[in-house]
Amino acid sequence: MALRKCPDGNGDTMSLFEWDGRLVVSNNSMKHWHQVSAMASRDDDVLLCGYPKSGLHWLWEIVTMLKTGSPHLSSRRMENTGFLMISSCAQLDSLPCPRVLTTHHRFHDLPLDFILRRRKMVCILRDPKDVCVSSYHMNSSLKHTEYDGTFQGFIPLFLAGHVPLGSWFGWILSFERGLKEHPELSVHVIHYEHLKADPAGEIKRLAKYLDAPESLAEEVARQTEFSAMKTFKNSLDNSFAVYYKSNTDSIFRKGEAHQWKQYFTPEQAEQFDAQLAKHLGRSSVVAKL
Repeated sequence: MALRKCPDGNGDTMSLFEWDGRLVVSNNSMKHWHQVSAMASRDDDVLLCGYPKSGLHWLWEIVTMLKTGSPHLSSRRMENTGFLMISSCAQLDSLPCPRVLTTHHRFHDLPLDFILRRRKMVCILRDPKDVCVSSYHMNSSLKHTEYDGTFQGFIPLFLAGHVPLGSWFGWILSFERGLKEHPELSVHVIHYEHLKADPAGEIKRLAKYLDAPESLAEEVARQTEFSAMKTFKNSLDNSFAVYYKSNTDSIFRKGEAHQWKQYFTPEQAEQFDAQLAKHLGRSSVVAKL
């Protein structure tokens, strides 16, 4: 695994590790993922998938409430509870049923047993320009990335996929390709913007997919309102704070939709959209963003 210094549009660099075409923050990722990729699934498992900064933490809180039947925020953090990126096999095996597992990995890197046994999966998607903004703030706040560039310099870095877990475009194409290759799978796709606009309605549809009580939707929507959720989660002890420059967790920031309009100039937005059309011109995802 090699350390790679990825230059942005202004020459500032982001430090990442590369293995087998993947860009990751930690040099322990390769050994860990080989172990987790062979994990066995359970009948009542739910696997939540999303590109980094697409709302996976929010979705995890929602699905955990629906699966447990308890509309209360978890006193644990997603990173410590079935996050395939860092949880060991022993930790995953120790989790009680039903497990709500989460990952940022592409489709072809998902544990094979989940595909073969057709486990329930939920994929969350978000406007890539908002993902870009949130990714900038996240990666600027981490110690390991050693990144101190500006947002203007970060945009070409993001478009090139020289960020943790690689290209957003590649991530989307991986899932589209995977679902075409496995039409037998039933994957529930939820859009961040739709969840913001109609939380109760989207949660009700999600509950139906999960065979969970749809009557919980209104209360789950209220409990997972972003500002209240952020306040509660930030009050918990957080062992991951040491990885941030400020020594405080930056996972929950704004939780808004269309915030990109405050960051992109019209010209930058046009250039970004041109790249979107180039990479995903025929994608069914683009039309829904």
